Amino acid sequence: MRASVRALCAVLFGTLLLIGCSTAPRTPDTVTDVKDRAAEHAEFGNRYFQQANYPQALRFFELALDANTSVDHLPGIAQTHNSIGNVYLAVGELDAAEASFTRAYRIAAALDEPDLLLQSASNLGQVAMRRGDTDLAMEFFSSALGHRRPDGNPADVAVVLHNIATVHGRRGENDSAERLLREAIAINTEQRKWPELASNHYMLASLYSRQGLFPEARREALRALELDKQVENSAGIAADLKALGLITRRMGNPESAIDYLERALQVAATIGLVHEAASILDHLASVSAELGRHDDADRYREQHAVLTGGAR
Repeated sequence: MRASVRALCAVLFGTLLLIGCSTAPRTPDTVTDVKDRAAEHAEFGNRYFQQANYPQALRFFELALDANTSVDHLPGIAQTHNSIGNVYLAVGELDAAEASFTRAYRIAAALDEPDLLLQSASNLGQVAMRRGDTDLAMEFFSSALGHRRPDGNPADVAVVLHNIATVHGRRGENDSAERLLREAIAINTEQRKWPELASNHYMLASLYSRQGLFPEARREALRALELDKQVENSAGIAADLKALGLITRRMGNPESAIDYLERALQVAATIGLVHEAASILDHLASVSAELGRHDDADRYREQHAVLTGGAR
């Protein structure tokens, strides 16, 4: 599974450039040196994850895991298992993600560490949600909220609120979904968590779109795009542009939809989001056919076939 993650960007653009080290690291003087190095690796991993460079993110998270393991730093081990799981979740490797999150949860439970328990339970809920098991997802999310502390990290709670809102939205419980998203927005605005805030607005756009409230959906998607551009969140930008394409199409403006979808495709292709690029190509083919541009539609279908390795 790790090989498939590392090969992700190569699907579209060939050999991935890796960061090399010309000299070996110095022998650490204290355990703190190792922990500091693990934190540095994790920070690099977070930066690459933000850029949707998942192979490099995985590489640095694994370095952080090795460093933490070498000094038996259990909180660091749990945290890096959560980070590794998030990489697998981002590329759709749900079994690998679940395994990493489960390891993190078991360590957090042994430590009786509420913040780590909250994060790990929330992550396991996201896996269940991706599999379509909303009941199990809600069990995990409820468990996560049960671990929150008055002096804990509000941003972690905002993530759980966002996840619960997503489940409510899928169940058609629109009012409660919007209320929870507004709570998450208030927290993330105060905490200046811009990528998470962008995700909140993206989910509001999705919620409004399902209700046929397209002007409101477009407004929220544009806000999400603004925030994702602010922090150079490439994966978020691709998703926002795709959402704007679908929304404007449903608003009766297929020409604008083509423009947004083309831009989304360029971003997704540039950062190697194969599954997202394939989905966008499907929509481009459909909108092009709707406009009577059958040559364009055929071209998009051919690109989809090349990308996915199948014939259409």
